[in-house]
Amino acid sequence: MSETTNIKTTKPKRKPSKKTKSKKKKPVIKVNNKAAKKDTKKDTDKKGKTCKSKKKEPKINPCDWIYLDNVSSSLLCPKAEQIYKKNLQTRAMTQTDKIKLSDESKNYILKMCDAPLDKYSLFFTSGEIESNNIILCCAVNAYKKIRKIKPHVVVSTVEHNSVITYAKSLLDSGQIELSIIKPNSYGCILSDTVANALKDNTCFVSITYINRELGSVNNIEKITAILHEKKIPLHCDCTYLFGKHKLDLKKTNIDTATIAFDKINGPVGVGALIISNDLYNGYKLYEHSTTLKGNRTPNIPAIASAVEAFRISLINRKKKNKKLLKFRNEIINKLSEKCQTMTFANFMKSDAPPLEESKKSKNKLVILGPPTSNESYYTPSILSLVLISDKKKSGLDIKTDLEKKGIIIGVPDLDNNFMYNEIGMPWDALKHIIRISLSDDIKQNDVNKFVAAIKCVI
Repeated sequence: MSETTNIKTTKPKRKPSKKTKSKKKKPVIKVNNKAAKKDTKKDTDKKGKTCKSKKKEPKINPCDWIYLDNVSSSLLCPKAEQIYKKNLQTRAMTQTDKIKLSDESKNYILKMCDAPLDKYSLFFTSGEIESNNIILCCAVNAYKKIRKIKPHVVVSTVEHNSVITYAKSLLDSGQIELSIIKPNSYGCILSDTVANALKDNTCFVSITYINRELGSVNNIEKITAILHEKKIPLHCDCTYLFGKHKLDLKKTNIDTATIAFDKINGPVGVGALIISNDLYNGYKLYEHSTTLKGNRTPNIPAIASAVEAFRISLINRKKKNKKLLKFRNEIINKLSEKCQTMTFANFMKSDAPPLEESKKSKNKLVILGPPTSNESYYTPSILSLVLISDKKKSGLDIKTDLEKKGIIIGVPDLDNNFMYNEIGMPWDALKHIIRISLSDDIKQNDVNKFVAAIKCVI
């Protein structure tokens, strides 16, 4: 002990030799990581506190993101990006060549949608919002000119906001009568509900093909048959079906359809409106949209890229959906290991037990939408969950935490979304909703990373 004390007392005497001290410390900083970490504590803020906690996490390359919010917008696939860049030099093309390429793209899309060219026409738009707005505006104006009475419009609460918001604005300005119909507890619009909402002056009915929040699939063929008996056209927003499932216009007999390409790994800002030729002449689309005017220069790079993305989406479509279904079920099963799990149908039963804390876990998981056993009523690419963690994190909190790990998921805009209220979702559960929407390029490793990350978060 005395020797140790003597050593300590001699250290101050050696303090003036600063050169020797610096020479000994430099190699230690380079070699010993722990010593380097200790040295960082010398960096202090104005209050004298260390700034070690302010060290930023390394940024994740966007190319390495695991993107699970394809309902909002998907990432541009490499081949579509190549086509876009290839066609940027369109100045070398004549106007005739541009129009020819645009027409060829239209015909290809109509052919793949089983839409006879003598019955349907297609017009490229800026996307889902413009297509929905145009067709509603044209239908209302055409009816008022022909019938000279106030038209009646029917929309559902599961429609895209572009439909509901615009319809409400027309109602507020006194231009239309409006009926907003509700879905059942699975988020589906029943044909009987549509039939009961019709009036003698109904000129327009808009029913989405797939519920973008729950993935529920509506029976469009049955709804169309009811409407056509009364000579009422059906507009169908097919954005969330297009490229994921077969869009058969000949079989469903849809009068007008909205499609968009940014949900299937195509470019943002390209959509289309498909309309029957019988309605086209009466609706006079060119009068209501600068995008649809015939004298405009078509956006060839974006159109060519969009068609390429659509072409890729059709390759091995059934095989891709089987893969998505496998991943969807895998996510549910693995999360169920950490959660008390139940379907929304059981959750909403009056005699159902409350979401009590189980012995194994405090986390609760409610699977929204149709029963998973009946695949004909939902799409495998969309999965919405109520995830109540023991940390009481909201869906937005979970989304934020996952983004730090390079994983992107979706949460509904509850301020502008009426659907969850209509299906009976309790208010205290609304803020815990998360939405996962899968794309064709997702891999098994992506699913594993997502499940591991979300288990860590909750």
